[in-house]
Formats: sequence, C-alpha cells, structure tokens
Amino acid sequence: MKDLAILIPAYNEEKYIGNTIHSIVRQIKKLSVEIHVVDDGSSDNTLSNIEIYKRKYPDVIHTYTQQNIGLIATRKRLYSKANSKYIFCLDGGDELCDGALSKIINKLLYEEPDILLFDYLVETNFLGYKSEIKHNAFQFFDCVVSKNDYFDKLYSGEINAIWRKVFRKTLIESEINNLKPDISMGEDLYQSILFSKKANKIFYIHDELVTYRVLSSSMSRSYDKNIIKSYSNIIDLILRETPTNKSSIVKKMYNSLIYKMICNSFKANHNQMINEHTTIKALVKRYDSTSFLSEDTLTERVLYLLKANYQTIFINRFIFKFVENLKKTLRSYYYQIK
Repeated sequence: MKDLAILIPAYNEEKYIGNTIHSIVRQIKKLSVEIHVVDDGSSDNTLSNIEIYKRKYPDVIHTYTQQNIGLIATRKRLYSKANSKYIFCLDGGDELCDGALSKIINKLLYEEPDILLFDYLVETNFLGYKSEIKHNAFQFFDCVVSKNDYFDKLYSGEINAIWRKVFRKTLIESEINNLKPDISMGEDLYQSILFSKKANKIFYIHDELVTYRVLSSSMSRSYDKNIIKSYSNIIDLILRETPTNKSSIVKKMYNSLIYKMICNSFKANHNQMINEHTTIKALVKRYDSTSFLSEDTLTERVLYLLKANYQTIFINRFIFKFVENLKKTLRSYYYQIK
C-alpha cells in the first residue's frame, strides 16, 4: 500500500493534462505515491497525452477510459482504484507547485492527520495577461486547525475545493456509497462535507502547493441548469449532519448559492469573473447581510450585481426563473429550522 494516491479526472484537457502529470512525476523520486487518471469521454487528444506518460511510468501511473459520466461518478470510480493510506484529488488542468509533493508526504507521515489542508495559487489568462493570485485559508503558520474553524471556512465557501485537501482513505471509504452522482454543481463542497464529518485531526500547511488554472473546458466549469437541485441536496446534507446553529449555516449556504449562480450565468466568461471574484463576493456579502430571504429585494439585488458590474454581459431568462425558485427553496428551509 502506498502512502498517497493522486486521482485525476480529465475531460477535454489535451492542452494541460501533460503538464499536470509532469508536475507530479518529476517530484515523486523515491516517495510512496501512485497516480490514477480517468479520461471521462474526452473528444480531443486528452487520452493520447495521458498514455504518453503511462508508457514512461507504467509502475506509477494507472489509466482508465469511459464514456462521459460526470465528475462525481468519475471520482467515485477513482476512489475505488486507490491502494493507499491517503487520497488527493487533482483536477486535469491543475499542477503541483515545486516541492509540494515532499511537503505533503512529510506532513502526512509526521502529523498523521485525517485531513491535510493547504493553500493554492489561481492562474488566470485574461485578455492575454497572465496572473497568479494567492489563496490562503488562514493567515498564520502550519498548525492543527479546530474542526469548528475548519467547517466555518468550509460553509463560507473559502476552502470548499477538494483539490486543496488530502483525506485519509478510510474517511472516503465510509461515505463512498452515500455519494450522489446527480450533484452537478458544488461537487467539491458536497464531497468535502461528507468526507470531513468523521475527521478528528485536521492539519493546515500555510503554503501554496497547487496551481489552479481557470479553464472553460473544466468538468465543473460548464453552464449547469440543475444548480438548484444540486445545492438543495447539499443543504439537506448540512441540515442532517451539522448539530450547530443551523440557521447561520443556511445563511452561509444562501450566500454561496447566489455567488455560484452568478458564476454559472457567465458561462464562457469565467476568466473575467475570476479576476473580479473578490469584488463580486464582497458585494454579495454586503447586500445579503441587509435582508436575508426578502421576497421583494432578492431579485433586484441579484440583477443589480450583474447589471452594475457587467453591463455588456447578456443576462438570459434563466436567471429570473432561478431567482424565483431559489427564494421558494431557501425560504422553506429557513422556516423549517427557525
């Protein structure tokens, strides 16, 4: 059994999948690591590029192909293939930073955490200008993080990405049969909640170990008309599994829903959105803090955020239907737990 399995789902990642795999294999050396890569029915040369590295590292890289079945179903298959003590999910367009693998393995062996959390860089390429933005979970040094602080950050959407965490495999095995493949928006948050609820020790590395590349072809980056159903399932999970102040949690999920809806509406304009994500989140938080679930202002607030900041972006009719359904869905949750 290896110390760590790195799992990579890939869909139409021909441009970057080679860089992703190379960023790992160049750091492995004598470390106890295995790599599992699934091509989820790509229509480009993703599989061919994966096979290049499979031939070079046949004892390290394990590859699989399938018809397109979606991100959660793909990860579920990868989880079952891992033969390791810990599991780390990495997206097909992302890369490990220099020295990241040895830092991860050393902390896993020395600290023996249930969850290892770390920081990351976001790489964007907007209008020909490449930039990197640091994302730090906590503003201090490497340390053990309390479960309350961890879940507070998780529910606020600050650390929901599954590729900034390493999980003890037993945490995943205990919940793998509970994974719902029809979650098509918020997959990382959904899995993070499931896999984290039985964790005891959570260790944080105050260092950027992954470069997250914003791609329009990402498996979780496309337009999704099922966002309400997906997030309703996540809220159900939170209400069922969290014994703390549920009203506060639903409010945080409400903020995340609005933010995800805005992201969803941009579709191919994600690079522009990510470059201004701080402004959008600040506006959402400011407006949502004034009137939670207010029938007469919710639609106007959302449309104001979109129109005021993106005059040239087309707002389709789905937004209006979404907002109406969102009000009904979240209001019903709110009054059930009040």
